[in-house]
Amino acid sequence: MNRRAEVAMEKRGDVSMFMVHLTRDDRNVRTEEQGGRNALDNFINILETRTICALGIHCYHGEYLRKLSAEDQKQFQVSCFTETPLDQIAKLLNVGSRKINLEAFGFVFKREFLYSKGAQSAIYINDYGPNQLRDAVNCIYEIGEKNGFAGRSWPLLPFVNVMHNGHDFMWEREYRVLGDVVFELEDLVCVVLPEDEYKLRERLGRMGIAAIDPAWGFEKAIMELASQQCKTRKVWKKLSTDAMKSESSTK
Repeated sequence: MNRRAEVAMEKRGDVSMFMVHLTRDDRNVRTEEQGGRNALDNFINILETRTICALGIHCYHGEYLRKLSAEDQKQFQVSCFTETPLDQIAKLLNVGSRKINLEAFGFVFKREFLYSKGAQSAIYINDYGPNQLRDAVNCIYEIGEKNGFAGRSWPLLPFVNVMHNGHDFMWEREYRVLGDVVFELEDLVCVVLPEDEYKLRERLGRMGIAAIDPAWGFEKAIMELASQQCKTRKVWKKLSTDAMKSESSTK
């Protein structure tokens, strides 16, 4: 990540150094065979597989793309993230008038990790006023479709959305990655998890992963991260001590 950009972001509360993938209950749009689960089960599946799967098409031309072959559709499937600051994540949850609502389960990554995976901010075409950008992206789509989406222009399309009186999600501050995002536990900054998920929090704690509730204030989140660091240090200290004892007993 560009160092000057990093320094500038460190001093601003309205810009986050992190990106978050939030899970949702998607059983109303996917069958169980298609991977439809509630938000908690989706969270656990991602945790166990270390993979955020690109299952959906979310771009402006989605209506047309869903009529194409499965192979063509796959080129447009993305995994989604938000750059919303951590202390504002709660404002993305349970927003009214939506088919699918994000819930308080998610994974927090550093920006540079997702940049390395090809993360790109969603591009919103302004259709509130007079401009020709909507026509421009339609031309790109038509050319791509004629060429079997094999040219150099179509990769822009999975990131394009339009905003107008009937449809506007610019407030989500969304980033997208073409395809799945595979990660290791050490790539996680922390996870987002409701405070009352005690057993799952305990399991994550044993894995050295801190969990923050989006309903918490900034200071409580800091306390949780500090507490998890102490727990992890104790675990490693015990493992190190046990290893030394085992080595001594074999001499």
